[in-house]
Amino acid sequence: MKLMSLLSGKGFVMFNKELAHEVSVNGAIIFGQLCSSYESFGSKKMLTVRDGKEYFYLTSGVLEEETALSYRQQLKAIKDLEDAGYIESVIMGSPSKKYFHITDKIVQHLLPKVAVISDKSADLSEENEQGTSVQKQSEDFLSYDKSVTLAITKEQSKPVQKLPAYKKKNINPI
Repeated sequence: MKLMSLLSGKGFVMFNKELAHEVSVNGAIIFGQLCSSYESFGSKKMLTVRDGKEYFYLTSGVLEEETALSYRQQLKAIKDLEDAGYIESVIMGSPSKKYFHITDKIVQHLLPKVAVISDKSADLSEENEQGTSVQKQSEDFLSYDKSVTLAITKEQSKPVQKLPAYKKKNINPI
């Protein structure tokens, strides 16, 4: 049995461990959900552009449902992410909703690490049979224009087989 496919059957939130160390675990979880929502809103062409920045909205109820973080935990995590410069949030619309903008700081944060990886493997990339280099792969990874599916969708997943939690004992008198 594949544990990752079992976990992903009901959906999961990815988060960056380095971001968790820098901001907080809850901040990294919220950021992971914001990235997922940004991709979703972008694919549906539902992003709101204001002052040249792309915004999308999420309610605290949706965030709680998706991350299992309470309203107070969300507020603290969002404040931590804003203070660190990873996101911006504004209240817009009627009725009022909190809109989020993901800054490019996460790309700047990850870019030096990807560059180090590509420098160390420059010799290996020349011998790569497929002709793709790590630097090309990192450019693809950092491209905002391309969407990448990292997990199977609910429609693609197989139904989970339910098994009894206990075994019935056969108690027959001899």
